[in-house]
Amino acid sequence: MNSAMTTAALAALADPAFIAEISAQISARQEQRATFGRSEVFRRMVKALTSQAEPVAVDSEEASYFPDRVRVTAGWDFASAEDITLFFAVMSDAYADTVTPGSRVEDEDNPFDNCSFQHHGLHVSVMSGQGTFIRISS
Repeated sequence: MNSAMTTAALAALADPAFIAEISAQISARQEQRATFGRSEVFRRMVKALTSQAEPVAVDSEEASYFPDRVRVTAGWDFASAEDITLFFAVMSDAYADTVTPGSRVEDEDNPFDNCSFQHHGLHVSVMSGQGTFIRISS
């Protein structure tokens, strides 16, 4: 990137209209997740995982590539691909009010930001590196 492009990029980042637009997008995403976290579909998705006879695990990467396989594994025949994406977004919030107090464990020996915690009675593992991998198990 040349210096003219760098200057233009920095100017765009300092533009109040740009900052307001990004802030509005972030707020809208947070509201969408909060609304979904209170929805009947979300409650049904949690119940489908917690009520299976055998422990079940699903992960965000498999859900991205094979949502139909995850639907079958998790018992989410009623959930859309967007519902599944939102479920992982809601469940991966390690600071949510619904996380079991004292359940958050950080992997201090790992150079990436890895942690696990209990959320809505499910075990959630979040591993961050080049991307974020979220595994949810009953």
